[in-house]
Amino acid sequence: MVTRYLVDIPEREIEAVHRLLKMPIIAEQFFWSLGVNPVFSWYLLQIRKDRIVSSLPGDVDILAGKLSWKDPKEFESLVAAEAKDRPNIDPSWHFDFAARKLADLGGIKWPPATDYLVGIEAKCAYLLPHANSISKDTIKSKKSSPGKVRKIRKQIENLLEMGFNKVALLDIIANPPASGPDGQAWLMALDIASTSEDEMSTVFSERLPANSPAGHWVWSIGSVIGGDESMRGAGAPVQLRIAQENPFLQVNSEIQSRRQEMERNLSTILGNLPLPCAFPVILVDCRICGRIHRMDVVCNNT
Repeated sequence: MVTRYLVDIPEREIEAVHRLLKMPIIAEQFFWSLGVNPVFSWYLLQIRKDRIVSSLPGDVDILAGKLSWKDPKEFESLVAAEAKDRPNIDPSWHFDFAARKLADLGGIKWPPATDYLVGIEAKCAYLLPHANSISKDTIKSKKSSPGKVRKIRKQIENLLEMGFNKVALLDIIANPPASGPDGQAWLMALDIASTSEDEMSTVFSERLPANSPAGHWVWSIGSVIGGDESMRGAGAPVQLRIAQENPFLQVNSEIQSRRQEMERNLSTILGNLPLPCAFPVILVDCRICGRIHRMDVVCNNT
């Protein structure tokens, strides 16, 4: 099978988001900063806005919410049983084993609660393959023109106006794969990722207005020859500014109305999907088949 690196994929922005969700350890700090457990959560990727708020065009790159149990006491009992059966392991494993067991038994509450929702806009620049240097000139799709900056700011504003609890911009930089002896290749990949991030720093500083409550993170992905970034990627998202609670959600009646509509539609959409027996629950609004299904499903247009 031919390895597909992000720099070689036309739809790299969508694929980068998919690969991030496949690596919860890499994404951990990013999602925790938004109030979401990166593992025990549900995600809807590239969801069309008009599915959830009928009057709005476009899509939401990542929509995230929290999972919970049908019966929290059953989960507590399973944790206690794991602690008794495996007293010599780290207590965090008791929670993990109990959670996996209960999920497999159908214990996840579904449809999930929609009382806490996060909206994320993703952008992906890329360093030209075989570039002789790393600079603004060799990094493409920067979206740094005044018109592009206005568009990004408007997209973030729209997420806030939809009524998400927290909103974030995730800037991604895809880098060509580094090669060489394995250890050196990883170090080189990290160096390339760090340098490309530094070169984009002035661009990123103009992304959002100073008074925006949205968070801003950068993920410059180091790539190592021999596997795609979900298997041989280097580097993790870095926070540029912390996300604040959406200040408009409590004071603007129009935004509150959109939020209520979004919650109703999400509950209906998710309720029509099968009960998941594993987590995280990662779903995509598929542009191929037109349906919402698990990210790991290979679909066709029939």
